[in-house]
Amino acid sequence: MRQEDYVSFYTAILLKEKHFFGECHKCYYQYKEDNDRICLEDIHGDSGEIDAPTLQMAIGWIRDEHKIHISITPNRNENDFFIELYKRDEFYGGWEPLSDDDGRLVYKTSPLSINYNSYEMAADVAIQYVLRNFIK
Repeated sequence: MRQEDYVSFYTAILLKEKHFFGECHKCYYQYKEDNDRICLEDIHGDSGEIDAPTLQMAIGWIRDEHKIHISITPNRNENDFFIELYKRDEFYGGWEPLSDDDGRLVYKTSPLSINYNSYEMAADVAIQYVLRNFIK
């Protein structure tokens, strides 16, 4: 897999704080002896490791455990991607656009309202946004 298929270091920290548990094959490791350099590596069991799931593992966990669906869609006439978020309606069973306490669609507000140059960048931003704002 490519490095960009994995969540960023900051997203990995947020996932750990939100109790993400999944079978990860990569981790972030911070090398103190090398000016705190952070590397994505194979898991080798050290205490300083932070699990690095793939973007799809994190998106799936958010959907399955927290009933929030992250959709990354390419623009038809552009070379970029936009984000949409949906919440599972427990009563009706369908998916509806996620809105904030004031009823505004959350993907119409910053940072989700801008377009991203890559699918991976959009996915990482969306995961961070959901973790910070909707998962306790």
